[in-house]
Amino acid sequence: MGIKVGDTVLVYYDLLIFDAEVLKIEPADADADAKRFFVHFTGWSESWDEWIEQENVLQDTPPNRERQKKAKEELLVHSSAPNRTPRPMQQDAAASKRPTTLPGSERLVAMIGWMKTLDDSLTRLDKQVKGLVREHISQEAGNVQLKKRKAEAEVHKAELEVEVARDLKRVRVVEETAMARKRLKDAGISQQEIDAILPAAAR
Repeated sequence: MGIKVGDTVLVYYDLLIFDAEVLKIEPADADADAKRFFVHFTGWSESWDEWIEQENVLQDTPPNRERQKKAKEELLVHSSAPNRTPRPMQQDAAASKRPTTLPGSERLVAMIGWMKTLDDSLTRLDKQVKGLVREHISQEAGNVQLKKRKAEAEVHKAELEVEVARDLKRVRVVEETAMARKRLKDAGISQQEIDAILPAAAR
């Protein structure tokens, strides 16, 4: 296997095949001809880095990429049909040598659990955001209604002030007219002349 440090490889984990980068290579303990690879899984934190046996590491080639795609499709088919007996994936001679229970099964379970937790958290966050948006819209609507009522009150107040001013003006005119007629009468002007000069203001 011509895999070197820094190469991108594909790593088997049960029913899935993950992208990874080779960080270290060393001989396997049981077989001097075999190797094991310390890899970093693409898109995951360094805490997930670990040693992988040679039989679980594939070179990054078009056929192996196709195998990765088929593995994902197989998993989706099995997940959508829970009562269906899983059909083993077809494997070539090299792939058939890998053990049925692979190191990293715990990782797969942890990854699935983490993704479910993340999905639940995002769902709760989405509900919280929608609730805040609805509350904000409700507050804005309340503010608009309050401003509308205040504006209507201001208009009503202005109308009352205009009406009061109009009434006061009429009273003032009546009073001034009455006083003027009295002064004319006191001056000896006849009532007929007063009515002709200054008619009595209508109340």
